Amino acid sequence: MTAAHQKIFLVLLLFLGLGGTSAIAVSSFLKSSASTVAGQSSTSQSKPDFMTQAIIDIKKACKTPPTNVVDHPVPETAAGNSTLVSSTAPLQAVETPGEAVEKVETNPCISLSDSIGLTQTVNEEKSEPSLPEKSLTALMGFIKPSPEKPQIEADPQITLPPAAPFGQINEQARLASVPILMYHDIVAQKEVFFDVTPEEVEAHFQRIKEEGMTPISPDALLAHLRTGVPLPNKPVLLSFDDGYGGHYQYVYPLLKKYNYPALFSIYLKKLEGKTKRTSVTWEQLKEMSADPLVTIASHTVTHPRDLRLLTDDELGKEIIETKHILEEQLGIPIRYFTYPEGKFDARVKQWVIAAGYNMAFSMNDLSEGYAGQSPDLFSIKRFGQSSIEKAIAKAWGGYAAPLPPDQFNLTSSVEKQEFTTDGTQIVLVSGGKPRTIHADSRYQVQDILKDTGAIAGVDGTFFSLKSLNSNILIGPALSSNRGFVPGNKGENPKLAGRPLALISEKGVRFIPFDPENHNTLEGIQKESSDGTWISDAFVGGAWLVKNGKASTPESFNDLFGFDANRNRAFWGINQAGQPMVGVTRTMIDSVSLAKMLQKLGFRDAIMVDSGASASVAYKGESQVSYTPRPVPHAIALYPADHAEVSGPNFVQASVPKK
Repeated sequence: MTAAHQKIFLVLLLFLGLGGTSAIAVSSFLKSSASTVAGQSSTSQSKPDFMTQAIIDIKKACKTPPTNVVDHPVPETAAGNSTLVSSTAPLQAVETPGEAVEKVETNPCISLSDSIGLTQTVNEEKSEPSLPEKSLTALMGFIKPSPEKPQIEADPQITLPPAAPFGQINEQARLASVPILMYHDIVAQKEVFFDVTPEEVEAHFQRIKEEGMTPISPDALLAHLRTGVPLPNKPVLLSFDDGYGGHYQYVYPLLKKYNYPALFSIYLKKLEGKTKRTSVTWEQLKEMSADPLVTIASHTVTHPRDLRLLTDDELGKEIIETKHILEEQLGIPIRYFTYPEGKFDARVKQWVIAAGYNMAFSMNDLSEGYAGQSPDLFSIKRFGQSSIEKAIAKAWGGYAAPLPPDQFNLTSSVEKQEFTTDGTQIVLVSGGKPRTIHADSRYQVQDILKDTGAIAGVDGTFFSLKSLNSNILIGPALSSNRGFVPGNKGENPKLAGRPLALISEKGVRFIPFDPENHNTLEGIQKESSDGTWISDAFVGGAWLVKNGKASTPESFNDLFGFDANRNRAFWGINQAGQPMVGVTRTMIDSVSLAKMLQKLGFRDAIMVDSGASASVAYKGESQVSYTPRPVPHAIALYPADHAEVSGPNFVQASVPKK
């Protein structure tokens, strides 16, 4: 075996979390094993291929068998799209009929930093700190910086979420919509359907610029998918496959012109220049790889049309050798792999993992999708470049980074997102600063918000149905436009313990309602912990999420209809400290909704008037398909620079009417 192959196995040892005596135990095999990839033979006896034997010996050398198993779903189509599995449970290797699937074991003590590409040497005794221990600056340190943009600085208030288990995608990252656009050859004259002209590429770049999108590097994407750290608004990753000459001649100059990063997937035979179409040269590739805008990925040695049909020996050469040669020739780490024609299965994926890649990209024209929709980090979905409009339509980098429970972000822009979780459609609007509006009668939410400067709002607290135009609320209410209105003393005791929402210019609190102490303005203001004037207050229906935990059936007590399927409206604060209002477009019970809102990143959420009243308005438009029951109260989200109309010297403002 060559020194190069021994080096590859040492990397494999580190990847499997083995070192020290375990590495020594395998050294005899490394020195004597025949290198089938190199075409050499040191023995006439038949032996397992070198990669299989290495894994066998490594497992034997491990005194304490690893407890976690990296498992991978089997593709459901010939194009290589993997079956979606729950990201909350460990991935499990799946066997198809007639096909044995090997489980690749990993050591649970591998540091998270190893799996995102931070280096570690064989003789190190201390591993790199895991991601949750790093500052934001350290986390972003391996992302290739744009030459003209400043480095991201750490925010001492940001609390990094824990990284997902190896190979899995963080739940917070699954909420985002990060498109990856895939291109093949760039030519002056088209010959086949997937050809793109330089003018079309620049038109795409210009479209990205006009949409206010931010092209990102694969390193930034990996950090996002592992930890849920937010990406810039409207992110997109540009990827170019195969190593065509047009990538250097046309694409690279455009990247420098627009200052856009991109991923180039290279297969080695292409660089020989013997294919029908032009190819990049080693000299050009070295120039590109030295540029911070460019990331190089492995795309095999010969670009087999279907890796699933190869033997283990052949897979070892295609997947491991290409990584080693690219690293040796370019002098850079190769962290990413791209499956030729997007075809792979569990066995192929395990080889990619064993080779030490951090992430792998696929492609399936019948199942395009955003990165966070992928089954795992080794089955990353992409969009073909012809789907650019579809891909960028909903591009979104995710919610802001989590803040401590006593911190709030009331300065972010107001944005709407739509999610479908377990068959339930939810509309969420986040950002801005919250206030309430207590109208003089009952209206649609969008009519209550009209001409107030609010961008979005949800129907508010419960109200009396004694008359069609009643604006009498259930429980006391303090609003920015009407001031304080006490609740009915006979009804207030029935509301004891329900969430009382307290809103100030600094943040939001939810506390149990006390009928004796909270039915006066003075009693409300006494709940201010720092003397900040509470501008708005009202009593909600029930907690759905409290301190990051979903409410249980028992916590709803005797709340009428909590277990019935209805359209539900709610509002609260997410883990990033941003206010959020929302509505379900699908009927659902309160307990199921609570679990979904916890999964969607709520720190606290309370139910407001639901059923026939459930409604959210965004930019003047209702977000539900039905005509809701008119309501007299709304929770509104205003831009951060909206003028305040509240305080001890409150002056009543006019309330818009129909």
